[in-house]
Amino acid sequence: MESIQSNTWNDRTKAEAAPKGQPREQWSRKMEFILATAGNLIGLGNIWRFPYRCYKNGGGVFLVPYMLFFCTCGIPLFFLETSLGQYTRQGGMICWRKVCPLFEEFGGDCIYLCLLNGLTSFVAGFAIFSVLGFMAKEQGVDISMVAESGPGLAFIAYPSAVALMPLPQLWAICFFAMIIFIGLDSEFVNIEALVTNTADAFPSVFGNKCRRKLLLLAVCVASFFAGLVMVTEGGLYVFQLFDHYACSGMTLLFFAILESICIGWFYGADRLYDNIKDMIGYRPWPFMKYCWQYLTPAICTKKTQLQYWLLAILQ
Repeated sequence: MESIQSNTWNDRTKAEAAPKGQPREQWSRKMEFILATAGNLIGLGNIWRFPYRCYKNGGGVFLVPYMLFFCTCGIPLFFLETSLGQYTRQGGMICWRKVCPLFEEFGGDCIYLCLLNGLTSFVAGFAIFSVLGFMAKEQGVDISMVAESGPGLAFIAYPSAVALMPLPQLWAICFFAMIIFIGLDSEFVNIEALVTNTADAFPSVFGNKCRRKLLLLAVCVASFFAGLVMVTEGGLYVFQLFDHYACSGMTLLFFAILESICIGWFYGADRLYDNIKDMIGYRPWPFMKYCWQYLTPAICTKKTQLQYWLLAILQ
């Protein structure tokens, strides 16, 4: 029975693989996928969020819960999302509609890419606090006086450190070019995901390539004007609202719980393993399946409860 359901789903996937009137684009080679995904994974959070969070929450001790979440939540969920996207060849909304219609509204190399993301954070942390420690010693103050968080770390502490180096103009150009490129390659994937979702949801409207480009232009222009708000006099507070609530914390935990329950119990972890076997020729290590079914939702739920508890205490 399960085989029949899988075959039916496969046929439906192939039939709906692309919007009408426009063939679905594919990677021309494996390296394109790896570089595009790595560019999306490695973002500004690796530069300013991880080092400061690590420092603020105990330094080396912070690595214990970090590695726990990395292994039981980060890698399994990234593998889940990547395998679903590769198998269905659809945007998030249509992909989840096929897998489990109840959850459609929140829509081989995964482990290596996750390791690349984590190692980038580690390297950034070592580099950052080596420089900040030097600055603190030069000024004769505690490191807490020079360790900024968020944009302060990127646009205040870093430039101050660069000014102390030989040829500061050269290092300043390299640093801000790095910030621009890190932001750009993350935005490429994010905007493409939004445009693909919209085009897949309304194929009769955006199936035409010209209309899809106009949609892409509209999204970019809207994002530009939304970003202008964050460079006004009070824009830092708007930025911090987005940084703390829109793309991290409770929001990510909530989606992680829903995704793992949806695949682990509604669609079926074994069924997805069969789909993955169709693509790569073998079933992955069972650890991922047990994470989707038990570990990821349990750990994320407990973390959500702790955050609510701490928020209640602070209020």
